[in-house]
Amino acid sequence: MQENLSSTDGTSQHRPSELSSERGHTPEKTSVTVEVDDAPVLASSTQQGTLSSDVPRRRRRSSSERHKNRNRTKTSGNARESRKKQRARTRFILLTILFIIAVTASLVIGFLIGQQSKKRETTAKISNLLEVIPTSESLSQLDGGFEALRRGDARKAMLDFQSAQRLQPLFGLDYLVAEAAFLSDEPSLAHDAAERAVTKNEMSAEALVLMDLINFNKEKASSDGAPRFATPFASLENTLRKYAASHPADSKIYYLWGDLLGSQGSYKSAMDMYHRGAIRADSLADYSVLTSKEALARLQSEPDKSLHSLSEITAMSGEQSVEAAFGAMQQKNFSDALQFLDRAKDSFTPEVFREILKDHSFDPYRSNPQLKDFFKKESEVKAPLR
Repeated sequence: MQENLSSTDGTSQHRPSELSSERGHTPEKTSVTVEVDDAPVLASSTQQGTLSSDVPRRRRRSSSERHKNRNRTKTSGNARESRKKQRARTRFILLTILFIIAVTASLVIGFLIGQQSKKRETTAKISNLLEVIPTSESLSQLDGGFEALRRGDARKAMLDFQSAQRLQPLFGLDYLVAEAAFLSDEPSLAHDAAERAVTKNEMSAEALVLMDLINFNKEKASSDGAPRFATPFASLENTLRKYAASHPADSKIYYLWGDLLGSQGSYKSAMDMYHRGAIRADSLADYSVLTSKEALARLQSEPDKSLHSLSEITAMSGEQSVEAAFGAMQQKNFSDALQFLDRAKDSFTPEVFREILKDHSFDPYRSNPQLKDFFKKESEVKAPLR
């Protein structure tokens, strides 16, 4: 029985060896993990050949690799989202900037258009005023006002200017009323009229000077002789400086400026201002020039047949001497005419006398043998016309 058993065991033991020798290896039951669509499949070694031909084998991913992949995916998604948000913010900022620029540009353009419209309106108003031709009644009131100023009757001048203003809204009448009121010792009335002139932009530069002069005198009067503060003086001097810069040929402003500096004890500076005013004085607008030319025009229109006596010559003014000289020329009394001309020359400044001799009334007599040397000598130096 044991032999049978041993033979039986021996037989059973030799079969595996034979199988092993035939197949070349010992089959063992092993397991292989195969991932198909990320799902592990357990198969025996006997099925390995079949699976390898049907399902592609993938390298098993460790948990750390899967974690890294998930992190990379998540990071990539976050980066894309961040870029989208950044682009959105950039677009928003650009649109906001463009909107602000557009609004600002429209406001600036609107402001400029508005300013131009205001300037056009102001210019149109001034042009309309300048186009107003004074009627004979208004002109009569204006002439009366200026004649009153010339005589020193400022109150009558103020009333005449106000009457002219009631007749017609002529350009600059508010300033004329203000100046006459100031000379009439009516500072409040003068200040109000000057303010109206500034508001209307009619002789506004002159009105500003007058307003500062009123304020300066008011401060000076309240402090018994001298302004307590430098502000009124500095303001007035600054206004005078601006006016002189914008009106370089105006001599009157230097007259006022010199008086202002002299009132403060700055006599050397006042002297400089008077000198500047003197060299800017326009001989064409000189009172003596205009009144002399007026007399010459009257004698041409209405010749005077009576002769002035040389005995009156010492009592004659410059204008009367010119009138007498021309009357003698009309009567062909050239010797007396020459003496009257010498008297006129001594009565006027050289610049004023040269301007009078330029009048065309003397043209017919410039070549006269008794007068030509005189005319030639006095006309050698000619003052430039402004």
